Amino acid sequence: MLRINNRGQILLLAITIFTSTLLFILASMSKPTPKLTKYVGELQSSMILQISREYVSHRSRNMYIDLDSLIYDLYQYNESLGIFISRLSYLYSNYTDLNVNNGYGNYTLTWNVTYPYLNNRVRFSFYWNYSFLNYYYRNIEGIVVKYSNYSLYIEHTYICPQFKVIIHPCIYAVERKVVDIKYVGNGVWIIGIPTNTIQKFVDEYEIKFKVKG
Repeated sequence: MLRINNRGQILLLAITIFTSTLLFILASMSKPTPKLTKYVGELQSSMILQISREYVSHRSRNMYIDLDSLIYDLYQYNESLGIFISRLSYLYSNYTDLNVNNGYGNYTLTWNVTYPYLNNRVRFSFYWNYSFLNYYYRNIEGIVVKYSNYSLYIEHTYICPQFKVIIHPCIYAVERKVVDIKYVGNGVWIIGIPTNTIQKFVDEYEIKFKVKG
């Protein structure tokens, strides 16, 4: 009887050890391993769009601005906040077509934001167009001046993976005493400028553009 009990105890002990080992292996295999990910979202995109508008504003006024320096400052600021932003590359383009009857122009800064797992496209654009309406006459200090009346449309476009926003900024004429200007709504203005002149305008973000009369 003693020999049988010993063999039974040994067998039971072996089964117990085997079961414990198997449970340990299964638990190790199914145990979740937490991983930290770097969130990339609207905050980074908004910062890029903000420096885009600043850059376009300087370029439209023929003022020097070092975009690479702005990018470096952006990296440093994000690092100080513990925010991750990846490698940036950019392309700036501008086009202006000024005619008497109609014209348009745009300044666009497009970014490619490269991450290990995806590429994001971020873009800021300033766009305007105008079309001739009619002539009228204005008395300026006793002199009758012929004016050209135009419908003018202005917009800012902010595009990134998280959102697309279009706004219509306020504008003013550089030669305020010479230009007639009235806001209609939805980005549309009625402007009157002396015929055969080119007038300069600036929006509330100090982006400059021209209209030819």
